[in-house]
Amino acid sequence: MQSEAEFERLRRASNLTRRQLRAWIGHHARPELPLWNLAVKISLDGPLDAKRWIHSFQKVVTASDALRSCFREQDGVPHRHVLEGQAFEVAQIDFQNQPHAAEAAEDWMRHQLDTPLVFDGLPFRAALLQLGANRWVWFFNVLHLVADGVALQVVAEQVFDGYVADAIDRVCPKALQPPVPFAEFVDRERMVKEGPRAEAARNYWHQQLAKPVPMAGFYGRKKAPTELRFQRLGFDLNSTSQSQLEELSATYGQQNLLLATFAAFLTKTTGESSLSIAVPLHNRRRHDEKRMIGLLMDVVPLRLSWQRSWSLLEASVEIGRHLRQIMRHDYSESQGMPNSHDLAFLFNAHNHQFRRSGCSVQAEQSWLPPSNIVETLALQITDFGNRGRPFFELDLDNTVFPGSAAQETVDAFHQLLRHALSHPEQALLHKKRTTCTPIVTPPSPSPSPSPSAPAPDAGHATELILLDICSEVLEVATVRRDQHFLELGGNSLQAILVTTLLEERYGIHMRPEELFVRKLEAIAIFLDATTKQDSALLSQPLVEPLFIPKVGGQLFASIHSPTTLLAKPHGVLLCGPVGREAHSSHRAWINLAQQLADAGYPTMRFDPSGCGDSSGDEQHWSLKTWVDDAEAAGLHLLANAKVDNLTVIGLRLGTPAAVGAARRLGAKQLLLWNPVSNGSQHLQELRDADTTWRQQERLARAPSNQRGKHSKQSQELLGFSLSGAFLDELRKWSIDQEFPPAPHLAWINNDARECSAGPPRSWMTQASLQQHNLQLQSAWSSIGALFDGDPLPNDVASTIFSILEEVA
Repeated sequence: MQSEAEFERLRRASNLTRRQLRAWIGHHARPELPLWNLAVKISLDGPLDAKRWIHSFQKVVTASDALRSCFREQDGVPHRHVLEGQAFEVAQIDFQNQPHAAEAAEDWMRHQLDTPLVFDGLPFRAALLQLGANRWVWFFNVLHLVADGVALQVVAEQVFDGYVADAIDRVCPKALQPPVPFAEFVDRERMVKEGPRAEAARNYWHQQLAKPVPMAGFYGRKKAPTELRFQRLGFDLNSTSQSQLEELSATYGQQNLLLATFAAFLTKTTGESSLSIAVPLHNRRRHDEKRMIGLLMDVVPLRLSWQRSWSLLEASVEIGRHLRQIMRHDYSESQGMPNSHDLAFLFNAHNHQFRRSGCSVQAEQSWLPPSNIVETLALQITDFGNRGRPFFELDLDNTVFPGSAAQETVDAFHQLLRHALSHPEQALLHKKRTTCTPIVTPPSPSPSPSPSAPAPDAGHATELILLDICSEVLEVATVRRDQHFLELGGNSLQAILVTTLLEERYGIHMRPEELFVRKLEAIAIFLDATTKQDSALLSQPLVEPLFIPKVGGQLFASIHSPTTLLAKPHGVLLCGPVGREAHSSHRAWINLAQQLADAGYPTMRFDPSGCGDSSGDEQHWSLKTWVDDAEAAGLHLLANAKVDNLTVIGLRLGTPAAVGAARRLGAKQLLLWNPVSNGSQHLQELRDADTTWRQQERLARAPSNQRGKHSKQSQELLGFSLSGAFLDELRKWSIDQEFPPAPHLAWINNDARECSAGPPRSWMTQASLQQHNLQLQSAWSSIGALFDGDPLPNDVASTIFSILEEVA
């Protein structure tokens, strides 16, 4: 192991990232072992054109600086070089005449995996294997220093998309879009490491790793020859356990549930309650990094003190809280060489698969068994989605688990996992397993609810408590489970009274803002998933206000975190209206954001420049600036929430910002709600509404409004003084000038006015476009009067959620 000082000396002298430098040091420790081979195979079924497939792969390699990297030493310091113009061949091997073609191909690939890749030449081996007339296997083995698992996924997608584009003789945007150079990530990483974020990360990890974790006891328990061989043993979940896992994953997340079982298994096996588990994170926070080929993955230490009373659900909640903190603090750029105890165990979940079809060829990707498991117990999970049940595998080092001990270990983990899924509320490691004590005492029987208010399910004591207290505070006979409780929220007197009664009568601690526009049943689920002692969890804010720095000022925004502790990997960016419409829709906008968070979508809303609490006033309004604002808000959401994709929602004059931000951020979906599609028409509508408003209020017409409608002077409309530059910009804007900015488009209209016409013609050719025309009782009646009654029309909310669920 290198000293910290030596590691820092090498890092400063080398152009490798810290991740690459650690791997390079590991390679020199055991250069004869294939520790850094990372391989994937893609099964191709159909009439494949081998030459065109290989040509598509060659184009991907030519466009990627990472796949053309080599590593050479100069004065003992490693440097990365990009090979220019170096030819390479892709092997074509025919196994058709062999009696067992599939087995022969597997043996050939296994031999390739056992041979270390070179560091000073092309960092990969590739081959196309033919097993039958329409059966092929694409083998790709790459040096881990230049790619991680997500990068292999990107390579597979780009090769297949390029092949399809050539086959059908048309332009394929994904295939023609060049990958972002890995060198840009390296430069960005070196710039960030000296900033305040890196300093905060260093302080966080220094505190986390200050206390040493004892080495697990089972290492060395069993004596065996010191040969490095590996075996892969696995088990298939039955249909009952599979359905239980899927149901729990919707709330607690699959990774956290499996990590919790894994931690319990380690505690039971080793006798140690203080654990350090290595958890790989893809570490691709920015949108342009999601399709980047390179090594971005981090393996971070998850420090955990196992409590013997923990159930599967309690442990999953605690692990989720730890991982949320880890995601906020970059491990790689704040640490040098990790201590061996920090990465004692490796947990790795392969839960993404590559499947494509086109040109009569179907492709499916699967991971080959890794070779880089040394003195480590690792859990591999391969999720085959709708095709079958997950297959769980344990990669075991034979120096630790010789002979039958390996199978015994797999069987023990299998038994624990099945029991945990069947009894998720029971303590995982109690010898006598009994149901955990509820965190509250059931109240005295309440009057029977009316038939119109469904009673909670039997045994939901927390719901009974909330129903009882809410009906008392609100002074109503019944409260529905699906009612959005205390819509005023925040520190209203009603919310404070409810939290006070919960504390005094039942010992339940909640903050008033945690009641804000949440369904009563959602509050009950939240309470049941936590414990009274888990004060750190309960203190997590549901709505986090923040300021995003920008040139010449700052942008005020709010992130609505999901009420479930584990968010869906799909975020929502809200681009709202401005002026009087912003005031009128404020309550509905907050209501929508919270409902999205309740459903598991991390949601960002923001005040554009010159609006609300952001810098500037209406004299600083600009459509272009608002697009920049939306992009900055979206980037912040991508960087700080665990999301892989975005949906951008635009309401009224938030449309230009939503369209521009969706294109810049590479959003998966754009949803426009009563959009302003023509700026000139909207401007005339503002003038008409201003005239009506002044007549009703008996106000004198603003002098500036008496000038012609094409005047470039400032004009006051509905109480807002708008600059001539903004009026001119708005007058020229039309959505007809915009090309489709996202793969999925949706258009919701509940406004019959002329300015809310349908989508532009250029969008109508996109197959994914959805149009919804709603007839609402509480539709807009005029500018500045968005809704009359319900803060968010149910028809609109249900439509938005149905559109989201199809894409997220």
